[in-house]
Amino acid sequence: MSRALPADVIPVIFCFDVEPDAFFIHPGQRDPWPGFEATFAFVERMRPRWEALTGRAARFNWFLRLDPQIEYTYGDAAWVLRHYEREFAVLQSHGDELGIHPHGYRWDASESGWVLDYANQSWVDHCVRSSAEHFARALGRPCRAFRGGDRWINQATAALVRRLGITYDLTLEPGHTEEAPNHPGERVTGTIPDMRRVPLTPYRPHDDDYQQADSAGLNGSGVTGSGANGSGANGSGGSGTFWTIPLSTARINPGLTRQVYYRFRYPGRQFAVWTALFSHHPAMFERIVAGVLARPRPYLAIPMRTNALADPRIAPRVAANLETLLRMLGSRAAAVVTPADAITLLC
Repeated sequence: MSRALPADVIPVIFCFDVEPDAFFIHPGQRDPWPGFEATFAFVERMRPRWEALTGRAARFNWFLRLDPQIEYTYGDAAWVLRHYEREFAVLQSHGDELGIHPHGYRWDASESGWVLDYANQSWVDHCVRSSAEHFARALGRPCRAFRGGDRWINQATAALVRRLGITYDLTLEPGHTEEAPNHPGERVTGTIPDMRRVPLTPYRPHDDDYQQADSAGLNGSGVTGSGANGSGANGSGGSGTFWTIPLSTARINPGLTRQVYYRFRYPGRQFAVWTALFSHHPAMFERIVAGVLARPRPYLAIPMRTNALADPRIAPRVAANLETLLRMLGSRAAAVVTPADAITLLC
């Protein structure tokens, strides 16, 4: 399924984080992942509708937990790929992208519990490196796409991701301030870095500052790119390049009621900038997306943890927000794409 795409086509990048429904899971309790099962079924139902809307194949993106927490609990870091072999075969047959989504969980035997240990760089490096290794071993090819767990990434991790040969990072959420990972009452070290300097468009990061574009600046297409660190000259995301694709955020006023609720629910956090999340109230989701689409050369990169569709409180919002997105894009040229496709279209 294909048709010629106009120059102003809007890339839509869906990022599904494939992981257990709970965060601090019980070691040795090898429960299935109902959230992934529900998300897989939901996407397969929605795929034909997106293809009818856009006139081309819809390709989604799945970021897998293959880190030490999964290995310690399930006895196999690549458990999800083996347990859901049929589902991933279907997804890959559609041309969907698979990537990694490592979290920094470390088992503390002295406390018999998990520590989300982002202040321990050597441990974070191990989580990222081992995830990429398990991915390559299980699938027989290198990993190309990365999303840091808990929205966490720093300069050292970004440099490691690049050294591992990964091409696309979809972790950063522009405009957010520094804050602790959102796990109240749990053992967490480190903070999520300040992201207020992050560009609103895809870019090739500077070697010494992962939050800033290389000094080559804009390449004339509205996409920051092509500098000394990117050897691919055609801007297509090919071999030798490294792209940061920031998620979709917008500065909106959600209204007094929601401001009060969020400040009570998440004390200490600032809520000036909002990420487009399918878990938001539909009216709020629509306002965020409208803010993103109002930009000169828009694209959408929207994340979702797979447990959302297993949660009866959140699942209706996900369904409603997908309908909202279909409606908002109905009169505009759009394409549901992988990161590589997005870079090609934007360039």
